[in-house]
Amino acid sequence: MSGEDIDCFEMDVHMSVLEGSLGILPRRLMVLDDDLDQARRILRDHDFELEDL
Repeated sequence: MSGEDIDCFEMDVHMSVLEGSLGILPRRLMVLDDDLDQARRILRDHDFELEDL
C-alpha cells in the first residue's frame, strides 16, 4: 500500500514454513486505525475479499 501512502505491516509471512508453502493460510495486513477505512476500500476496489470484523 505504499503507493497509497498507507503504512502497513504484513503478518503471517513466515507461516508458509509450517504449512509446506501451499499458500492456504491467510496473511494479514495491519494498518493504523486512521487508515483502516481507506485501506479496506482500496483492497475491495482491487477485488480482494475481506472479512467483516
